[in-house]
Amino acid sequence: MNKVWRQSSIISAVLAQFICDRTGQPAIDDGTTATLLANLKLAAAALNGDVTQAFSVLAATASGQAINLGQFPATLSANGCVTIPVIVAGVKTNLLLQWLNGVSASSGIVTQAWPITFPNTVLSANSTYVSSGTALSAISATMSTNTTNSTCVVNVANSSSVAVVSANVKVIAVGY
Repeated sequence: MNKVWRQSSIISAVLAQFICDRTGQPAIDDGTTATLLANLKLAAAALNGDVTQAFSVLAATASGQAINLGQFPATLSANGCVTIPVIVAGVKTNLLLQWLNGVSASSGIVTQAWPITFPNTVLSANSTYVSSGTALSAISATMSTNTTNSTCVVNVANSSSVAVVSANVKVIAVGY
Protein backbone atom coordinates (compact mmCIF):
# COMPACT_ATOMS: atom_id res chain seq x y z
CA MET A 1 0.00 0.00 0.00
CA ASN A 2 2.95 2.33 0.64
CA LYS A 3 3.93 2.15 -3.04
CA VAL A 4 0.46 3.34 -4.12
CA TRP A 5 0.56 6.30 -1.71
CA ARG A 6 4.09 7.20 -2.70
CA GLN A 7 3.37 7.09 -6.45
CA SER A 8 0.21 9.20 -6.16
CA SER A 9 2.02 11.70 -3.90
CA ILE A 10 4.90 12.07 -6.33
CA ILE A 11 2.60 12.59 -9.34
CA SER A 12 0.52 15.10 -7.38
CA ALA A 13 3.66 16.97 -6.32
CA VAL A 14 5.02 17.06 -9.87
CA LEU A 15 1.72 18.37 -11.30
CA ALA A 16 1.46 20.96 -8.50
CA GLN A 17 5.01 22.15 -9.18
CA PHE A 18 4.29 22.33 -12.91
CA ILE A 19 1.24 24.53 -12.22
CA CYS A 20 3.23 26.81 -9.89
CA ASP A 21 6.19 27.11 -12.28
CA ARG A 22 4.10 27.92 -15.34
CA THR A 23 1.37 30.11 -13.87
CA GLY A 24 2.76 31.55 -10.64
CA GLN A 25 -0.46 30.37 -8.98
CA PRO A 26 -0.44 28.20 -5.85
CA ALA A 27 -1.59 24.60 -6.16
CA ILE A 28 -3.46 24.37 -2.88
CA ASP A 29 -5.67 21.40 -2.05
CA ASP A 30 -8.85 23.12 -0.92
CA GLY A 31 -11.06 20.08 -1.49
CA THR A 32 -12.21 21.10 -5.00
CA THR A 33 -10.68 20.27 -8.35
CA ALA A 34 -11.99 23.28 -10.32
CA THR A 35 -9.18 25.68 -9.36
CA LEU A 36 -6.45 23.07 -9.83
CA LEU A 37 -7.87 22.10 -13.22
CA ALA A 38 -8.14 25.73 -14.35
CA ASN A 39 -4.54 26.37 -13.30
CA LEU A 40 -3.37 23.16 -15.02
CA LYS A 41 -5.00 24.38 -18.26
CA LEU A 42 -3.26 27.75 -17.86
CA ALA A 43 0.05 25.95 -17.30
CA ALA A 44 -0.44 23.94 -20.50
CA ALA A 45 -1.34 27.15 -22.35
CA ALA A 46 1.83 28.81 -21.03
CA LEU A 47 3.87 26.00 -22.62
CA ASN A 48 2.19 26.82 -25.92
CA GLY A 49 3.03 30.53 -25.52
CA ASP A 50 -0.61 31.57 -25.30
CA VAL A 51 -2.07 32.08 -21.84
CA THR A 52 -5.55 32.89 -23.23
CA GLN A 53 -6.29 29.39 -24.40
CA ALA A 54 -5.24 25.86 -23.55
CA PHE A 55 -4.27 24.99 -27.10
CA SER A 56 -4.07 26.82 -30.37
CA VAL A 57 -4.53 25.50 -33.88
CA LEU A 58 -2.87 27.04 -36.90
CA ALA A 59 -4.91 27.81 -39.96
CA ALA A 60 -4.60 25.00 -42.49
CA THR A 61 -1.72 25.92 -44.80
CA ALA A 62 0.66 23.94 -46.95
CA SER A 63 3.57 24.48 -44.55
CA GLY A 64 1.95 25.16 -41.16
CA GLN A 65 0.91 21.65 -40.16
CA ALA A 66 2.62 18.68 -38.53
CA ILE A 67 2.74 17.21 -42.03
CA ASN A 68 3.91 19.84 -44.48
CA LEU A 69 1.55 19.47 -47.42
CA GLY A 70 4.22 21.06 -49.62
CA GLN A 71 6.16 17.77 -49.27
CA PHE A 72 3.68 16.14 -51.65
CA PRO A 73 4.17 17.84 -55.02
CA ALA A 74 1.76 16.54 -57.63
CA THR A 75 0.68 17.00 -61.21
CA LEU A 76 -3.00 16.18 -61.50
CA SER A 77 -3.68 15.70 -65.18
CA ALA A 78 -4.14 12.87 -67.70
CA ASN A 79 -0.41 12.18 -67.35
CA GLY A 80 0.68 12.98 -63.82
CA CYS A 81 2.40 12.03 -60.64
CA VAL A 82 2.53 12.53 -56.90
CA THR A 83 5.65 12.46 -54.73
CA ILE A 84 5.35 10.90 -51.27
CA PRO A 85 8.27 11.35 -48.87
CA VAL A 86 9.16 8.16 -46.99
CA ILE A 87 11.95 6.99 -44.71
CA VAL A 88 13.41 3.58 -45.55
CA ALA A 89 16.05 2.13 -43.23
CA GLY A 90 16.60 5.60 -41.78
CA VAL A 91 17.11 7.25 -45.18
CA LYS A 92 14.64 9.80 -46.56
CA THR A 93 13.60 9.16 -50.15
CA ASN A 94 10.60 9.96 -52.33
CA LEU A 95 8.15 7.34 -53.49
CA LEU A 96 6.70 8.29 -56.89
CA LEU A 97 3.21 7.30 -58.02
CA GLN A 98 2.81 8.07 -61.73
CA TRP A 99 0.12 7.53 -64.33
CA LEU A 100 -0.18 8.16 -68.02
CA ASN A 101 -2.37 7.64 -71.06
CA GLY A 102 -0.98 6.58 -74.43
CA VAL A 103 -1.98 5.34 -77.87
CA SER A 104 -0.32 2.38 -79.57
CA ALA A 105 1.58 2.89 -82.81
CA SER A 106 1.29 0.66 -85.90
CA SER A 107 3.55 -1.83 -84.12
CA GLY A 108 1.03 -2.13 -81.27
CA ILE A 109 3.55 -0.51 -78.92
CA VAL A 110 3.01 2.51 -76.71
CA THR A 111 6.25 4.34 -75.96
CA GLN A 112 5.89 7.39 -73.77
CA ALA A 113 8.02 9.33 -71.27
CA TRP A 114 7.02 9.15 -67.63
CA PRO A 115 5.86 12.54 -66.28
CA ILE A 116 8.99 12.50 -64.06
CA THR A 117 12.00 10.23 -64.52
CA PHE A 118 12.20 7.71 -61.69
CA PRO A 119 15.55 8.54 -59.99
CA ASN A 120 16.26 4.90 -59.06
CA THR A 121 13.84 2.30 -60.37
CA VAL A 122 10.29 1.43 -61.38
CA LEU A 123 9.08 -0.96 -58.67
CA SER A 124 5.81 -1.93 -60.31
CA ALA A 125 3.74 -0.85 -63.29
CA ASN A 126 0.36 -1.94 -64.58
CA SER A 127 -1.24 -1.17 -67.94
CA THR A 128 -4.80 -1.53 -69.21
CA TYR A 129 -6.31 -1.28 -72.68
CA VAL A 130 -9.30 1.02 -72.61
CA SER A 131 -11.98 1.57 -75.24
CA SER A 132 -14.88 3.94 -74.58
CA GLY A 133 -14.02 3.90 -70.87
CA THR A 134 -14.25 0.12 -70.42
CA ALA A 135 -11.46 -2.45 -70.46
CA LEU A 136 -11.85 -5.28 -72.98
CA SER A 137 -10.63 -8.72 -71.97
CA ALA A 138 -9.80 -9.84 -75.56
CA ILE A 139 -7.08 -7.17 -75.78
CA SER A 140 -4.04 -7.21 -73.50
CA ALA A 141 -1.78 -4.30 -72.64
CA THR A 142 1.36 -5.66 -71.01
CA MET A 143 4.32 -3.77 -69.67
CA SER A 144 7.41 -4.33 -71.77
CA THR A 145 10.78 -5.27 -70.34
CA ASN A 146 11.99 -2.24 -72.32
CA THR A 147 10.34 0.05 -69.75
CA THR A 148 12.98 2.24 -68.12
CA ASN A 149 13.17 4.90 -65.41
CA SER A 150 12.38 7.55 -68.03
CA THR A 151 10.21 5.74 -70.58
CA CYS A 152 7.11 3.56 -70.36
CA VAL A 153 6.75 0.85 -73.01
CA VAL A 154 3.54 -1.17 -73.36
CA ASN A 155 2.77 -3.95 -75.86
CA VAL A 156 -0.86 -4.07 -76.99
CA ALA A 157 -2.13 -7.24 -78.70
CA ASN A 158 -5.31 -9.23 -79.20
CA SER A 159 -5.83 -12.80 -78.00
CA SER A 160 -4.00 -14.08 -81.13
CA SER A 161 -0.95 -11.96 -80.23
CA VAL A 162 -1.56 -9.63 -83.17
CA ALA A 163 -0.59 -6.01 -82.53
CA VAL A 164 -3.50 -3.62 -81.92
CA VAL A 165 -3.09 -0.23 -83.62
CA SER A 166 -4.35 3.06 -82.11
CA ALA A 167 -5.24 1.37 -78.82
CA ASN A 168 -5.85 3.64 -75.85
CA VAL A 169 -3.81 2.52 -72.86
CA LYS A 170 -3.72 3.68 -69.24
CA VAL A 171 -0.66 2.98 -67.07
CA ILE A 172 0.02 3.40 -63.37
CA ALA A 173 3.46 2.89 -61.85
CA VAL A 174 5.22 3.10 -58.49
CA GLY A 175 8.92 3.67 -58.04
CA TYR A 176 11.53 5.82 -56.41
